[in-house]
Amino acid sequence: MQSKAFEEMFDPASLPEGDARGFIAELLETIYEGILVHEGGTILFANRRLAEMVGCASGEELLGRNALELLHPDDRPRAARRIARLMAEPGGRAEPVVYRVVREDGGIVFGEVQASRMAGARARVLVAVRDVTARHQHEQELERVQRLVDQAVDPIYAIDREGRFTLVNRALARLLGLSREELAGRRFDPFIAPEHRAFVRGEFACKIDGLKERSSYEVSVVDRDGGLHPVEINSAALRDAGGRIVGVQGVLRDLTRRRRHQERIRMLMQAMEYVAEAITITDREGRICYANRGAGALFGMEPNALIGRYAAELRGGGRDDALYREIVARVNGGDQWKGMVEIAGADGRRRNLERVVSPIPDREGNTQYHACVDRDITEQLEQQKQLEHTQRLESLGVLAGGIAHDFNNILTAILGNVSLADAKLREDPVSARAHLVRIGQSAERAATLCRQMLAYSGRGRFVTRRLDLSEEVRSMAELLEVSLKKEVGLQMELADDLPPLEADESQLQQLVMNLITNANEAIEGEGRIVLRTGCGLFDAAWLAGCVAVERIRPGRYLYLEVEDDGCGMDPATQQRIFDPFFTTKFTGRGLGMSALLGIVRGHDGYIRLDSAPGRGTRITVLLPAAGQPGKEVEARVDEAPMPLSGGGATVLVVEDEESVREAAVAMLEDAGYRALSAGDGAAGVECYRARASEIDLVLLDLTMPRMDGDAALRALQRIDPAVRVVIASGYDGSEVRDRFIERGIAGVLRKPYDQERLCTAVRQALA
Repeated sequence: MQSKAFEEMFDPASLPEGDARGFIAELLETIYEGILVHEGGTILFANRRLAEMVGCASGEELLGRNALELLHPDDRPRAARRIARLMAEPGGRAEPVVYRVVREDGGIVFGEVQASRMAGARARVLVAVRDVTARHQHEQELERVQRLVDQAVDPIYAIDREGRFTLVNRALARLLGLSREELAGRRFDPFIAPEHRAFVRGEFACKIDGLKERSSYEVSVVDRDGGLHPVEINSAALRDAGGRIVGVQGVLRDLTRRRRHQERIRMLMQAMEYVAEAITITDREGRICYANRGAGALFGMEPNALIGRYAAELRGGGRDDALYREIVARVNGGDQWKGMVEIAGADGRRRNLERVVSPIPDREGNTQYHACVDRDITEQLEQQKQLEHTQRLESLGVLAGGIAHDFNNILTAILGNVSLADAKLREDPVSARAHLVRIGQSAERAATLCRQMLAYSGRGRFVTRRLDLSEEVRSMAELLEVSLKKEVGLQMELADDLPPLEADESQLQQLVMNLITNANEAIEGEGRIVLRTGCGLFDAAWLAGCVAVERIRPGRYLYLEVEDDGCGMDPATQQRIFDPFFTTKFTGRGLGMSALLGIVRGHDGYIRLDSAPGRGTRITVLLPAAGQPGKEVEARVDEAPMPLSGGGATVLVVEDEESVREAAVAMLEDAGYRALSAGDGAAGVECYRARASEIDLVLLDLTMPRMDGDAALRALQRIDPAVRVVIASGYDGSEVRDRFIERGIAGVLRKPYDQERLCTAVRQALA
């Protein structure tokens, strides 16, 4: 039957005669490839090898079947299209294609199929099928391996015995800047840096010759553009199933990031070693694990000698003190600690350190170590003290010069009028009185200057009452408006219904006048001054930006803003604007802004300055509303004149300044009092002890040598608890009253005083 099929599949004229025909038939049966001939898809011939591939006993079992049925259903449409194209071209031959051949038992064989159209009138097709199942499985395994190595982050390769790439993953292709197809079959050594090629070739030869099984080394590889990449290569001999060495395989690790990381660490370590600050790293308990050179220099020992010691011990403390517990608890909790500590330096001197301790967390965010940075600020603090001392001397020099200037003017007027009065007393006593009046006016000017100085220090005398801030500002502004430059406009934005202000009216008026006057002088050409009042809440951050802040008391305050669009002030001017007698004008104008600052301080307020050159100036004054903590109100002395008659009462004047003592005695005796005197506190106490029964009142100076007024008062009250004492002082009366109010004094007399004030204070104390 198979012989008959062989006869029919060819044209008889095309077959050779005799033994040759039998030889061809036998050859088709014994050939390694499966052979079939079909016409219109019907199998006319199938050899023994094809029958074996599909699981049949012989090729005769396949005769008459459709050739496409031998293929997997999913492959049949593709095969049918290829046959149709083949039949359309007589003598055509199709390229080999792999199809899945379905065995009789349902198994799958991968066959590489090549079909040719046979010559002759009939449309017959000769098909050769080669079993490539093993090759396909091997290719699939290679693809699986390729997919696996392509997933690897590190570059992977395999090279044959000739040194040519047989496997390259994406990571290596990426590193070298080429595709895997471009690398396939190329030698490896051109991709090694020239200085490392001989070494790598030697390593390769050792593995091919079986002298080394595996090795690891660091070299540089060259990419397509000539760039160098440091890598670590781990390579091993590659063996086949029989154990023969067929090449070398390996993994590269790109060291670029590691080298950069190592360089970054090296730089950081170098920086930590050579910075001026002392840096230590401790564990959670404060035990030192690392110390830089700065730490060694600060503590006077080698850095390695600090390892294992507790940081607390280096400052003279220990693990049982409160500061240690505070730092460790705070930093272990994930927060930074900042503060000042004092240590005994390497030279034995006490050193002041600014210390910052920060947490170093682990990967879970828990504090693992402490980073401690100490900065020695001893010299800085000393320089700061020296600078402050120099600035105080400078300010004191300016203050002394300004006071001397103003007092010299006053004394010139006094001395001039004294000489004129002396000359006219003999010739024209009536006209001499005018000069005496001028002497008194000059003395009042001197007293005013003293009050301004006390205001500058915040210890001025305040006679306070409840005021409407907006009304006070309005009335003062209207009074001053006529004195402003013609080109300067005054704009008022004053709030209504403000809480009352407890303040000294004259001091408040001086404050408003100074602010408006300074704003007017700051404007060159056209400009405007804006006055604003209001009430608001001010927090600690805002108050911290005020001038010369001593205490921060957040809360509700009345405010006055004076804003101008004048020339503004640079930072240097702002630093000195509140210094006494400082001015940017050609000639000074007294204590000026310094007195303003004193007034604000005296009212427990704040003052803030915002200015820049060319952008004008805004000064904000905060004052507490009535009912908030402020100065005690000093009782206003009755301004109505009281009789000067002393009625024979005896007054002991205790005063160390002879001229003041003699003047007081003279004024008292002129008023009808008997007056005794003592030159200091000790003499006054002894005089009172001896003549207590005669003395009705003691006029006691507060500042004296040997025994001051405070000590003298205690001694007098020990002699006679009911003794009547009036304190005489050049300081603020309310301050003196606060100091002695519970000591039972009869009154306070503020210097300078004239006969009327003196006698009024004595009369009120004796009443």
